[in-house]
Amino acid sequence: RLWGAIGWGLTSFLCGFAIDIFSYDVIIYAFAGFEVIMLIIVAMNPFKIDKEEPLLQQPDQQRGASPTLTSTPTASPPLSSSSSVISEFPTSSLMGDQPNLPMLHEMVMDEDQATDDDNFDADRFAETSNDLKHARIKDGYVYTFSESLRALFTAEMLSVLFVVLVVGMVSNLIAGFLFLYLQDHFHASTQLMGATMPFSVVMELPFFFFSKNILGKLGIPGCIMLANAVYFIRVSLYSLMGIFNVSPWFDLPVELLHGLGFTLIWSASVKYTYDASPRGLESTAQGIINAVWSGIASFIAGLLGGYFYTHQGPVFMFGICACLLLVSLAIFAVLQKLLPKQQHRQTTANNNDSKFVELEQKI
Repeated sequence: RLWGAIGWGLTSFLCGFAIDIFSYDVIIYAFAGFEVIMLIIVAMNPFKIDKEEPLLQQPDQQRGASPTLTSTPTASPPLSSSSSVISEFPTSSLMGDQPNLPMLHEMVMDEDQATDDDNFDADRFAETSNDLKHARIKDGYVYTFSESLRALFTAEMLSVLFVVLVVGMVSNLIAGFLFLYLQDHFHASTQLMGATMPFSVVMELPFFFFSKNILGKLGIPGCIMLANAVYFIRVSLYSLMGIFNVSPWFDLPVELLHGLGFTLIWSASVKYTYDASPRGLESTAQGIINAVWSGIASFIAGLLGGYFYTHQGPVFMFGICACLLLVSLAIFAVLQKLLPKQQHRQTTANNNDSKFVELEQKI
């Protein structure tokens, strides 16, 4: 994500000058050129899958190394005598392009439940258990689809999703209407609009790099509330720019706030959803965050933003955004006081949990 910010800012800056020198058509050719470069890089991908190589490499018993995943297995590795864990990895995305394929689940069997590990046929066991095909299992407990929803959509999770929705809506609205605002209201040049992107992403670089340290200092709720406040200041300054009719170049220092606000809300929400989600539901939780930010929030921003920009003007539109951010900040702060604190798992502890051995099942 850090290098994505660099590429985004650099190409936007260069395209602004290219438009002035040539025409708007240069954007189409530049996009096509970068797509060709990307396809060449993907075609030269050095990572190759060896189908004969087992998926699971057994840990080095002397060093105590944890198992690593490589590629598709040809045979299941032996399971330990103390516990057996069956994990099935999803082969379809959240978009549901392969709805008939099973979802990720895990099953742990105690030592007294395991019979003969050497003769244990994992494929046959999975095929005879229909419940495993559409469930997620943690420590012997089956999470069905409805139970997964209840496990994910807690009151604390909903409070985070609410802020992500509001801030995401404002962020998508800025991305869609800021250039129109600068062009229609301030008659800004294309060089200026191209220069806004480097100013927007330049602050992402240090904050993404030190995001772990920032989260450790401020905590997840603190980062979310600070990001909300930063976006409030940002859209308020946009509105004040139109009220006092200042120079459009004043927008450049305002864009520096993007790096701080976006980095904080994104890092905090991703970290929270991973820590708060039950084992086996981590990817689903991340997908929910992305769906809210890039899907629902983007749709609302385009719909309402277009209406307010056309009928009320951009100054009023950004003022409404500032009010919404104040409301979301107040609600989230109050909920942090009222909601009971939940015990979240430690990321490092889960990653180093040696009793979980993952292998792919063919069902």
